[in-house]
Amino acid sequence: MTEWRSELLKKFPHKSLPSDYGGSNTTLTTYQLSDGANLVLPSHRIFSDQQMITVLLEGGEKLKIELNANERNSTLRWYFKTESEGIGFQLLHDCDKIIDIKKTDSHIHAQTGLFNCPQNGKYTICFDNSHSRQCKKLRYVITVSDHNNIYDEGQ
Repeated sequence: MTEWRSELLKKFPHKSLPSDYGGSNTTLTTYQLSDGANLVLPSHRIFSDQQMITVLLEGGEKLKIELNANERNSTLRWYFKTESEGIGFQLLHDCDKIIDIKKTDSHIHAQTGLFNCPQNGKYTICFDNSHSRQCKKLRYVITVSDHNNIYDEGQ
């Protein structure tokens, strides 16, 4: 594995290679998903500050947001960004991890995603600042929609 990484680094700048390939670029264009998870990255949508919830997340803290998908195939959407440094991101169903990212580059690029929930129940989005000692300003919008309603956190 080390051999092909060193070959890539000979041909591409360290900053342009994704961290999975030995570089330092942590821009997320894909998320690591559990088997069978269905994630679509929607086109980049910009939200105004008035539409977004703003929180200060202290170093070592996690913010967990619980959402109910009332029907199978409900759609969960998120959009978030931070200032100064990135933040961890998780999506869980009951206690099972669907998406687990140790740290996003949300301070460089707004993170956006859409997940089609294969089953109803409780889903949790977790913003994780436990890897840092610094307080981070987090802005986010989360929506869940099914055939009967739309729940918007941040609108």
